[in-house]
Amino acid sequence: MRKRELTTGRSDEWADGRNQPTKKRHYFYCILVLTCHAALLGWAATRHSPSNGEVPALSAGVRHWQTGRFDLFRVNPPLVRLAAALPVMRMEPGDEWARYPDLIGTRPEFDTGCEFIHFHDERSLDMFIAARWACIPFSLLGGFICFFWARDLYGPAAGCLAVTLWGFSPNILAHSQMITPDAPAASMGAAAAYFFWCWLRHGGWPIAIVAGLTLGLAELTKSTWIILFGLWPLLYLVWLASDWAKHRGKASLRHSVQLASILVLGLVVLNIGYGCEGSFTHLGDFNFCSKTLAGDVERQVRLTEGGNRFRETWLAGFPVPFPEDYVLGIDIQRQDFELKHFAYLRGEWKSGGWWYYYLVAGAFKVPLGTILLGGVAIVSRLFVRYPGRRVRDDVALLLPPLCVIALVSSQTALNQHFRYVIPAFSFLFIWISQVAYKMQQRHLLIKIFVMSAVLWMISVSLRVYPHSLSFFNEFAGGPAHGQECLLGSNLDWGQDITYLKRFTDSKLNPPFIDERSGAPEIRIALSSYYAPEALGVADDLPPPPPVAENAQTHGGPTPGWYALSVNEIHGRDERYHYFLYFEPVDTAGYSIYIYHVTLEDANRVRRELGLPELQEDTGGIRRVMKTVDPGKVHEKGGLQVNAKFRGLCT
Repeated sequence: MRKRELTTGRSDEWADGRNQPTKKRHYFYCILVLTCHAALLGWAATRHSPSNGEVPALSAGVRHWQTGRFDLFRVNPPLVRLAAALPVMRMEPGDEWARYPDLIGTRPEFDTGCEFIHFHDERSLDMFIAARWACIPFSLLGGFICFFWARDLYGPAAGCLAVTLWGFSPNILAHSQMITPDAPAASMGAAAAYFFWCWLRHGGWPIAIVAGLTLGLAELTKSTWIILFGLWPLLYLVWLASDWAKHRGKASLRHSVQLASILVLGLVVLNIGYGCEGSFTHLGDFNFCSKTLAGDVERQVRLTEGGNRFRETWLAGFPVPFPEDYVLGIDIQRQDFELKHFAYLRGEWKSGGWWYYYLVAGAFKVPLGTILLGGVAIVSRLFVRYPGRRVRDDVALLLPPLCVIALVSSQTALNQHFRYVIPAFSFLFIWISQVAYKMQQRHLLIKIFVMSAVLWMISVSLRVYPHSLSFFNEFAGGPAHGQECLLGSNLDWGQDITYLKRFTDSKLNPPFIDERSGAPEIRIALSSYYAPEALGVADDLPPPPPVAENAQTHGGPTPGWYALSVNEIHGRDERYHYFLYFEPVDTAGYSIYIYHVTLEDANRVRRELGLPELQEDTGGIRRVMKTVDPGKVHEKGGLQVNAKFRGLCT
């Protein structure tokens, strides 16, 4: 189909978005959206218990400030942790909890994180709240970059649309309220790419210095952005080839020197962020634990002594221009990718995962309004030619996020966390904002369509807030049915223990209070590194699953109050699958289901499972021994559950 030319009488203005008048109302709108965004993040930060990613991050950040070392939580660079721990240092955290062995390939940050919480007890929650507030500026920076880059490309209306997509995205709200690096990586990666794009367009040493500084800061945010050291020269070659007449000769030489300076400055900032600890260590001096870098060494040897496939080669003497802990962190992460983890998608557990995992997860986790706008942007880019629009601008904007998505999709051994593609979101929001072009031309139908999609996105996001981490769109059935599609950090990351605490304090009826301790009798099974005892919630596990060989005396449903997270209910080991027979009486957030099992309910399920019934007498609940059919005892795939939960058992 022949592309249709859109003319507005101002094509020269479209060629450079900055030439279009950005009125005060556009800046006011941007500031208003980001003010609301900051308020949403600040409030949500006070509502949730620390997630499984935050527990090790804060303890590692505090340890960085206390010792000046970066060997804890190596798998990610330290910038976000340092920012998060800065206000915590004013709260005088102790250091007795920070005892750990520095062994090859180990990740002691989870143990130290649990010790940190145990040491500070209830005070730890205040520390996490302060740390979360300290990270809000990262998200505000991401919003400003979305606004200015979209404005420069497509005009001020597009800038307003891009910052709206950022400010109210449930995924950005979810991860920007935590001290994990995924959302900050989206902000810093977009900032580095934006200033590099500005340098490509205009050149000059001032902007080259800014591009180099932001490149280094992006590298200090998440190791995924190491790809930028390869992408920037590639983008420069694309830019050079698109306008060779302008860049040849002395101009080309000057730009090449500036490009080299950007890359070198990025490396300098990265090394300074690590205190230059272990910088320029010879490649042969590293002890690696991953098979990729250690070579053909037995796993046990790799984990005790380490290995190095380069030690006997000519590369052994090469000085690696990265900090030692940065390199070892990539090595540990590579080791994680080499192990075939079990992944969960649409009710199915699979070893090794799927190449399309993140694409399908995006179809569940991204608001349908945003997806709809993205589809319109694709169609309009394919069949509509915008005056002054150049392909190289699309390449500069889309190459980084596409590389991120391709990189994480290629690592199918660890299909567990949709958050791995969050660094691509800022770029995609900017590209989607091009649909606002028609709004600028006063096309009423397009304006109504775009505004409807945006309002739809905002409404579904705020409907779930502050439980944004558990967001699922209508296609997935909403957050109440999210466990049918995804598990893990996509839904249940240990963030709702505070809501469970509020339930036990206010909603449990007096008859179910333990007369001896005065505490609610409730048994819990949660997927969390944050100890519930720190909030005064008892940690007593539910009964184990029924076992066919010993069904008369072991496991199965019993009366009482229970709270289980969806990761435990739908776990691959099927330990608590029998709770799918029961209807929850309440929830804590969207990740913890609360059950009140009566004697009648317990016996009903026990009969279905072929277990002996229970009987209440003066001594309490006791089992009634009787003959059972072992064939009725639960086996994989044998659950007959309530209609609400049918199909969730795998």
